[in-house]
Amino acid sequence: MDAATIGLDPQLFQASVLPAFSAFGYINIGNAGNNQIRSFPRTTTSLQANATRQTGNHSLRFGLWWESNLINNVDRHGGNFYFNRGMTSGPIAEADSNTTGNGLASLLLGTGEGGYSAFPADMAASLRYYAGYVQDVWTVTDRLTVNAGLRYEIQRPATERFNRVAWFNPDISNPIGDQAGFPVRGGFEFATEDDRGQWKQDWNDFAPRLGVAYKLTPKLVARAGYGIFYAATSSLYTFDPVPGVSSFNAWNAANGFVPVNRISNPFPQGVTKSGEGNSGLLTSVGGEEGQVWLREPHDTPYKHQYSVDFQYQLNESTVAEVGYSGFQGRNLLFGNPSNFNQIDPELLGLGNALNEQVPNPFFGVITGDTGLAAETVPRAQLLKPYPHFSHLGITRSLPGATSSFNALNLKLSRAFSDGLAVIATYQYSKNIDNASQDQGWANNDQWRDQYNKELERSVSAHDVPHSFAVSLIYEVPVGRERKYGRSLPAVAEAIVGGWQVSSIVRLASGYPEAIRAGDELGDFGFQVNRPNQVAPAELDDRTPENFFNTGAFQEPAPFTIGTADRYPSDLREEPLRNVDLSASKRFAVQGYTLEFRTDILNLFNHPQFGFLDTQLGSGTFGQASGTANGSRNVQIGLRVKF
Repeated sequence: MDAATIGLDPQLFQASVLPAFSAFGYINIGNAGNNQIRSFPRTTTSLQANATRQTGNHSLRFGLWWESNLINNVDRHGGNFYFNRGMTSGPIAEADSNTTGNGLASLLLGTGEGGYSAFPADMAASLRYYAGYVQDVWTVTDRLTVNAGLRYEIQRPATERFNRVAWFNPDISNPIGDQAGFPVRGGFEFATEDDRGQWKQDWNDFAPRLGVAYKLTPKLVARAGYGIFYAATSSLYTFDPVPGVSSFNAWNAANGFVPVNRISNPFPQGVTKSGEGNSGLLTSVGGEEGQVWLREPHDTPYKHQYSVDFQYQLNESTVAEVGYSGFQGRNLLFGNPSNFNQIDPELLGLGNALNEQVPNPFFGVITGDTGLAAETVPRAQLLKPYPHFSHLGITRSLPGATSSFNALNLKLSRAFSDGLAVIATYQYSKNIDNASQDQGWANNDQWRDQYNKELERSVSAHDVPHSFAVSLIYEVPVGRERKYGRSLPAVAEAIVGGWQVSSIVRLASGYPEAIRAGDELGDFGFQVNRPNQVAPAELDDRTPENFFNTGAFQEPAPFTIGTADRYPSDLREEPLRNVDLSASKRFAVQGYTLEFRTDILNLFNHPQFGFLDTQLGSGTFGQASGTANGSRNVQIGLRVKF
């Protein structure tokens, strides 16, 4: 079925599927938000050449690497329409209602609250990578080995087969200013046959590496290493809309509670299809765009990684290790798009004057369904760096984020001996960054001020200060082939003999949580605000209903930016305390081998409370609504070998 099946013009939709209809209080008709035709073929071609030469006590290695990634995205949408209670509410009509009206009745009348028909481009991108390296493993003495190398990498800017690539130039003069009578800067530029790359090339990706191993005594070895490692220059490339190429047609369903366009003809003026929105520097003027690329600077993300450790053999089967490791990340991808069309925070001192309506210089110049087409606009709109746009969300692939990780590592390993093998590890660490993920949706930690991204520097969303784990395997010493019970009767052997028990014990700190304040500054371009923290957040006797000290956080004063850390270090999920246990036994039966096994995950059924409500002012602020781990799970299996 498609749009024509229900009497709608199929030309108004990109995908030949049934549009989705969501009526408040009822099951959706169609798969709302996911009624798409999707295909993401990938082709990777690589060529490597490596050579090794042994000369004296040097082992030299050389190599070249070429890789081509062809990325195709077919992501065609079928349209989505939403119907609330408002259009059928009464006795006095409302734009929306929580008490009267009926969403299905609104649908039957064809009077909705909104919707859209999107036409993203079928992207066909190419990413190419080149690298070369030289490495020398130098055996200085029988006690000292030095491993030194240098790698050079080239990650070519992404291109698109049909040059459907755009970026925002913040410095270029926009012709809309000539029409409005005052100069404005900023506009979208598009790739050409002579200039195809999504970003400017970084030619400085040299990656030295150095490692040293030294045997201090027959039982004690020291190792140290350092290296620079480069990361990918983009994240989820081709999944985001391209200004002027991808189009988004909003259903103008109502003006308040007055219907405008009914569902029988949702787009009477037609729709803008993929590729039809390219108006040069005037593209998207008056509107908003997300995932906007800035072409430069676009330095390659990288990390300085380093480590030093000592390994000591306690006896023939046991080794102890102590070490220090860490990294310093630079030019990392910010991951979560934030608005860069934001007023200077110093202007917040104007207070309520920012909301005052002033004459709109773009009135009569910018037209259409946008606030910038009105006769007046809030003063704050004209104080934005790009007043001819309402919102400009930066790409998740924007480089510039930083991170710092340092850890003390302890490890004890016991090789299998006398029926027991154990590996125990402990890590004490600190992870700090100002952006915790290069994809963005999991952490949702946008910056609160695009002019001061260091405000977001705090413990990372991945910070786990303490982490302890023990893994063991124990052969119970009872049975005909074990230390005890060599003369067990057959029945007793079948019941108690020959068992193997294994377990994994994990204890770790909980992940930190971020607090959000109100969105008073949103109209001025600020993506998110944080509260002020005035007291410790941690409680000694917390419960799921009162998980942290809610009084520790206060809304910032009007027209100010909150000062709390992005992730307060004393506000965390429940610590992880988990024990998994397994027991297994093998039986030999008439030429067959039977293996019985039972696994108990989360043996003590300990909950790790999480899913905290961290929105200041919410009715459930400070409460945990779920667990971050699973409940006890018992699995029993029988395997037959023949």
